[in-house]
Amino acid sequence: VNINLDDLFSGGFESIFSGMFGGGRSSRGRRGSDVLLRHSVSLEQVFEEEDIEISAKLSAACDACNGTGAKTPQDIAICATCGGQGKIVQQARVGPFVQQMVSDCPDCAGQGKTIQNPCVECHGSGSNLREQTLRITIPKGTEDGLRLRHRGKGEHIQNGQPGDLYIQLEIENHAWFERDGPDLIMALPLGFPEMMLGTQVELPHIDGKPLVIPIPAGSKPSETIIVRGRGMPHRRGRGRGDVTVLLKLHVPSKISKSMRATLDELRESFALAEDDIENAVRREAEDRRS
Repeated sequence: VNINLDDLFSGGFESIFSGMFGGGRSSRGRRGSDVLLRHSVSLEQVFEEEDIEISAKLSAACDACNGTGAKTPQDIAICATCGGQGKIVQQARVGPFVQQMVSDCPDCAGQGKTIQNPCVECHGSGSNLREQTLRITIPKGTEDGLRLRHRGKGEHIQNGQPGDLYIQLEIENHAWFERDGPDLIMALPLGFPEMMLGTQVELPHIDGKPLVIPIPAGSKPSETIIVRGRGMPHRRGRGRGDVTVLLKLHVPSKISKSMRATLDELRESFALAEDDIENAVRREAEDRRS
């Protein structure tokens, strides 16, 4: 390849190095910002994979000007600064090289057009907030914080693509359940007679069927009972998690004189002898560590 040095220094560097230093015109179109919308759902809705409707004020093209931002089509003019290109080219010499920079036109914000008389409804922005209704499906067994994407429902801009809308699901606190993935955890206060003699407790459950919790005789506080297959559905695969029930001893805040007298009579039968307290503490620690 033959290169004339005179031509090279008189302007050849501009054409050769313009691509190396950003001389090409960007082909990426303008795009509106994404919008994040938070929505609360109940544990029951997550269990059922429910379809719900959400109403929110979202950005949309102005009906009065069809998103142009101008009062009439005749109020839109070609930008005199960039000639309708939306870009301006600036050159700066760096030593023997010429750096060519392409940027959005400051007079038309990269749109290539200017508005002589703006739309009275949107004040020239081309968009306004409008109450919209969206229908979404809550994925079965979804975790807190999941984001559902709706393309083109974000910010609307003139002469560009609208952004996306993200709906973040936030699961409300249940009356007694805590969640650990597909498993549910709850505390169940019981009186001393129920723990000693055993009983059966039924509670309303998220699947619409009673949750039956069998309490064996001789149960102790802090023990757990696991009800298999009654937790949340697995997001991937079949089946459901479990329900873990933590037993807690219910102690009344106030007792009557007759109840106090009854407890005094039972103290000798149920209370731990003072000489046995240390051994009982040791056994409890061994059971906890085993």
